[in-house]
Amino acid sequence: AREAAPDGGRPATVLLLAGPVRQLGTAAGPDTGLRGAVEQFRDALALVDRYGARRLLLVTEDVHVTGRGAERPVPGQAVLGGLALAVAPESAGAWAHWVDLASGDAESSRVRAVAA
Repeated sequence: AREAAPDGGRPATVLLLAGPVRQLGTAAGPDTGLRGAVEQFRDALALVDRYGARRLLLVTEDVHVTGRGAERPVPGQAVLGGLALAVAPESAGAWAHWVDLASGDAESSRVRAVAA
């Protein structure tokens, strides 16, 4: 995370790029990848609080399938989307946006989706 925005002010947005969570784990508990993703989410929330950011932008990949081609959904990242839903009620003045990208999309369309 950057300590300041380009203009020297505090960042308005904290960006969390979710890494791959390909395995669902076992009945004993979530796999290490999912646990790590939840820890990253917690760290991102700490940055929201630390810098007084008003927005958390969560970017996942392939949580939802588009129906085009042979896709492999990654439902483990949906946990992060669920956590994002709790940001507004739990963090005064902050809110979250969740963008789920499709791995089969062109890079330019993925960049536009995040920038929107």
